[in-house]
Amino acid sequence: MYPALQLASRLLVSAPVMAFFRLLKYGNEVTDVSSPYKVLESSGVADCPGADEDVHDDCMRPSSRLLFVFGAMKSNASNKNQSMQPLR
Repeated sequence: MYPALQLASRLLVSAPVMAFFRLLKYGNEVTDVSSPYKVLESSGVADCPGADEDVHDDCMRPSSRLLFVFGAMKSNASNKNQSMQPLR
């Protein structure tokens, strides 16, 4: 279990994941002109020094309503429309 937690911790603070979380925290919601969807646009704050530390601090103090669950999942290859099911 400990190696899995180490791997998950490293994943959460990896550069691509931190860039995604910075966009979630500091991004501006705008409507895409070519579609009806709303997207997040990067702001200058996300690229400032210290933004990674702010996001890291937010991840270390998660909300009481936030739950991270890590587990093994199996897929049902016969029906690709079904979601993944937990191993029992």
